[in-house]
Amino acid sequence: MSKTKIFPISRNSKLAIILPIIFFLIVLSLLMFLSHSVGFTVYFDYKETIFTENRFYTEEADGAFSHMGVYVFFLSVLFTWRFSRFLTTGNFNGNLTFTESTVFKYLLIW
Repeated sequence: MSKTKIFPISRNSKLAIILPIIFFLIVLSLLMFLSHSVGFTVYFDYKETIFTENRFYTEEADGAFSHMGVYVFFLSVLFTWRFSRFLTTGNFNGNLTFTESTVFKYLLIW
């Protein structure tokens, strides 16, 4: 009786596309919740549509992300990238080279 191997998942598999998207949404909502519970403002809701006229175009917005919101989104993207590397390689470190690992750590604290 042979064991079925779950990891690594082929990069061309639909599962390798769907799981990181689900992981991204979970991490994003979790980080948004945690930052909101700590007291950081992540999103400013204007309660109405605001029209901003610039020289060449008119922009309408219902709200805007704060710097913390952009950072939370950026962290979610980084964690999702690391998760997708884990899925496709089967290793927790994602078979990152020393340079890739160093760049990832610098991006986390940036």
